[in-house]
Amino acid sequence: MKWKLSSKQTNHFFASLCGYVKLELLKESTQLNHFALRSKLYLKAIRSAFDALQQFKHISFAA
Repeated sequence: MKWKLSSKQTNHFFASLCGYVKLELLKESTQLNHFALRSKLYLKAIRSAFDALQQFKHISFAA
């Protein structure tokens, strides 16, 4: 049986591999483990979303 990968599968595999390599390089440069890196990235994303939400407080939606 011959396996044939679709371009979607190949792209997904390549993107996953790139993400893994970037994570490993970041881990080495920061001396943090995967869980600590994920936590920092998550907190940064939450903070960014919260800041964007706070900007809506100053907008008046009166018709």
